[in-house]
Order: sequence, then C-alpha cells, then structure tokens
Amino acid sequence: MGDAADAPTLTDVQHRLQYALLDPGAPAEQAEAMLAGTPELSAARRLEIYRNGCRNRQLETMAHLHPALRHLLGDELFDDFASGYLEARPSRAYTMARLDEGFAGYLSAGRPDSDGSQAWVDILIDLARYERAFAEVYDGPGTEQDGPLTDLLTGQVPEWPAGRPALAAALGERRIVMAPCVRSLRVGAAVHEYHAAVRGGTNPPPLTPQPTYLALWRRDYRVRVTALAPQAHALLEALLGGAAFREARATAALEPAVAWGHVREWSACGWISAFTEPPPPPQTPETSETPATPGARREPAASSTPPAPHGSTQ
Repeated sequence: MGDAADAPTLTDVQHRLQYALLDPGAPAEQAEAMLAGTPELSAARRLEIYRNGCRNRQLETMAHLHPALRHLLGDELFDDFASGYLEARPSRAYTMARLDEGFAGYLSAGRPDSDGSQAWVDILIDLARYERAFAEVYDGPGTEQDGPLTDLLTGQVPEWPAGRPALAAALGERRIVMAPCVRSLRVGAAVHEYHAAVRGGTNPPPLTPQPTYLALWRRDYRVRVTALAPQAHALLEALLGGAAFREARATAALEPAVAWGHVREWSACGWISAFTEPPPPPQTPETSETPATPGARREPAASSTPPAPHGSTQ
C-alpha cells in the first residue's frame, strides 16, 4: 500500500515527460524510468527519438509562423536562430500557435550590435514582431459575429460638432473601445509588403530602412493591414491604450475635427466596438440645506403632484 501511495500521479508523469522533451538541459533519468525499453531499443534511445520528433515539429511550426523571416534569412540560418530560441526559452504554452511569443525578444537580446546602430538588425526584429502580430490577429477574437460592418455603430459617429462647444466637450470625454482584433505596430521598413509578397509566392526585393506605421485587423476571417500617417498612428495607439478621445487626439497633436474624422473612418472599417460615456462627476454633499434643529419635527416637502395610488406606475 505504501508503494502505491508514493507512486507518481498521471499529472506528475506527464509533466516530467514534457520537461524532458522540451528542455534539452533537463535530466532524463526520471522520464527514462517511466519508459519501457527493449534489448533493441533502450528507454534512453526512445526518449531521444521522441525529443527529436518534438523539436522537428517545433521547427516546422516556427517556419510556418515566420515564412517571411525564413525567406529573408534562408532556411539554414533561420533554423539556427529558431533552434537557439527554443533551447534558450522552452515553450510553456498550451498551444503551438504561441510557440514564438518570445522570439522577437530573443533576437533583440542577442543582436550583434550592442549600440543598436545596425538598421538591418532592426528590420529582422521588426519582421519577427510583425509576423507575431499577424498570427495574433489571425487566431484571436474578431468581429465576425457582430453583424455586417455597415451596421456597426450606426448613428453613433456623427460629424464633428463644430461651433457647438458643449457637445464637442462631451464627445471629447468619451472612451472609444477598439475591436479586439486591432493592433498597431511601428516598424523600420515596409515589412507588411515583404510578408505579403512571400505569402503570395513571389520573391520581393530586399527591405530598406523606412519608418512605417501599421494597423492590423481582421475582417471576414482575413487579416487586413494598412499603413497610417504618423499622427493617425499615434491617435490609434492612444485609443488602444484606453485614453479618452480628448487625451488621444492631444497626444497625436491633431485638431479635433481631423482626429474625429479618423474615428469615423475606422468605425466604418470595423475597428471600433463601442463608445463609453464619460464617468459621472463626483457627488458633493448639498450645502444649501439648513441644518435641522435637534429634536425638531421635519415637515415633508410640498409637492404639486398628488401621490399615485398603490400599485400604479407613473
């Protein structure tokens, strides 16, 4: 009975085997003790076969997630970078779709120019960042279940109320809830065009440094990408960060009507999920009431409307 009580649970066995498979530096003794060996094939050799198969599957997934970066670097160099990443940062995600979550950070930490002076290194990292964002938008929640895009926010995005300061002030305090599939990205080259060309089966020209401001979103289950002007991108980033419209357009240094025009355009593209009202002002105690005298009887206030009969509604 004591041996049965001390036996590892199924969860323990799964964790030990996963650790031995995914982490090259993990001691294999525990996992080997749980695998059956034969005279022809030892438990250690079986574990090695499993480990190699798992690593090959991971490399295939990395190539699938980063087709443009693999095209740019070449198969062998890309596999070297991907293998180094998988060894340095073994995946702990429950899905292979998140295998590359730290890849751009790994490339950034190991860049050969410590001062960040080499533009081509920035382009490589930006391409990895873009492909990660592309995968997040593709696999994440979208707006496909929200109805036709032409019906989104109907009647909620009027023209900017020029000459009506009270209404303009009210709109300025609203927070604009962006759709969950919207992403913003600042990169040092037109990586979106390079990525699209590779996915389309063509050989694009080399990337050249060029500051680029991107917005990614999904429509009809397809990832869409567009380049924005720097100020429009700054507005989008501020709105994605939760800023009210007034704060966001000030951050972007845009005139209210111009910034609101971007909001109207983005709503038509399905980038916006909702508008939220500004929070109510803090309540302050009434100061005009005369303090009641202790022990005095307080008379009810006169009303010009007779009380409604019990059970009726007003």
